[in-house]
Amino acid sequence: MKYMHFLSSCSYAGLANLLEDVGIDTEDVSIAVSICLPWLLGREENKGKIGKYSAGAMLQGKEWFDLYLKPLGWRFAETRYEKREALGCFMPGSMIGMRVLKQSKHAVIYRGRSGLKYVFFNNRRKEGNEPDQIILSEEELLEKLDDTVCVGRLETGSREEVNFIPLLEQSKKNWELWLSEFQDFAALRQEREVLCHTQNTFFRAFLLDAPAVCGLFTTEVGRGYEGKGRENFPEEETLFKQQKERLICLQSQYLEAMRRGEALVLAREMDMELVRYTIHIFLELIDKKLKIMAG
Repeated sequence: MKYMHFLSSCSYAGLANLLEDVGIDTEDVSIAVSICLPWLLGREENKGKIGKYSAGAMLQGKEWFDLYLKPLGWRFAETRYEKREALGCFMPGSMIGMRVLKQSKHAVIYRGRSGLKYVFFNNRRKEGNEPDQIILSEEELLEKLDDTVCVGRLETGSREEVNFIPLLEQSKKNWELWLSEFQDFAALRQEREVLCHTQNTFFRAFLLDAPAVCGLFTTEVGRGYEGKGRENFPEEETLFKQQKERLICLQSQYLEAMRRGEALVLAREMDMELVRYTIHIFLELIDKKLKIMAG
């Protein structure tokens, strides 16, 4: 069984478990570094508002998993069902999102039935207190599922190499857009409702998921990664460690301001020069990665 090695990576640990089932030995960190996750930032348009951004382990699902799977001759298939319909569509080796705890949903792997009970492997940290297995009755399971359930599984496909250069170049543009949107947003007084609404769509990528993914380079699994660019790990480990420290400093400033529960001008609460420098470093890190990929 594979366990989580970095924060909020249960989907990537789940993918590692699905690959283990078909004889491919890997870890969540190795998958993440192989697909350039520390260098990537996703962005979606948001109906005239500031964009929706995703980083780190939130870049998950078919679009991102296939970056790792295609060169191996596999694909990730996703199908959405109404939750009662989904119960009849689970096959051993299916990955689904479940509210393991009331306040959080994460990926689990369906292993089959034990009598009338449904058995799942819980993608968790090895040192955590959660059980390896989750065994639920039908009614217990229905309570933990959303009304619409996405069921993911591996499918075979032709081997296909992935060109990461366009993804990295787009990520540079996305960080530049993030900074431009942040500076405009932070310069104005924002009501509490707007600040709360943008926590997950705008600030999470920068202040939660980016610091977490920077920590990939300091894990034992990360240091053992043997893919392209491995020779650059000592330098990258130092750069990403410093970047994580900057992000955590900014995260503290943001959270302290948000705890006041009032309208804010974030430019008065956060070190704007540090924000700009941190984005500059992300762009520099991506440029270094682009040179490695082009070489």
